[in-house]
Amino acid sequence: MYFNDFKQNIEVANEKELVALLQKRYSNNSNHFILSHNASGLPELSFFVKENVCVAYYIVDDDFNYVSQSNLDLEKNVMFYENDTGAETILSKDCVIRTDCIETACVYFFKYNKIPPMIDWEEL
Repeated sequence: MYFNDFKQNIEVANEKELVALLQKRYSNNSNHFILSHNASGLPELSFFVKENVCVAYYIVDDDFNYVSQSNLDLEKNVMFYENDTGAETILSKDCVIRTDCIETACVYFFKYNKIPPMIDWEEL
């Protein structure tokens, strides 16, 4: 599987290697993971991560895309980082979930190359 984050773009050979990569945090205790089984990049599972919250995206193609549905009661939108140099992006509070789902969702995607069912999704 192809794995991209703030610092690297590599091929992941096994679940153990994937789980270790998912623990990485860089500036501002953040990261942005992009996972795909195909060199073309689709389907793609990605996470904007900051501290203990994240926003997940599942991109199938130009017509079918999904974003996580929040399970938190947040008062305002959340700023995440697009890269390690500090480029910011504000994402809707309605999409923010806890990071405790990342490992399970990514391992599921690694095994089955399908949308992880342990996340509630909204079609975009």
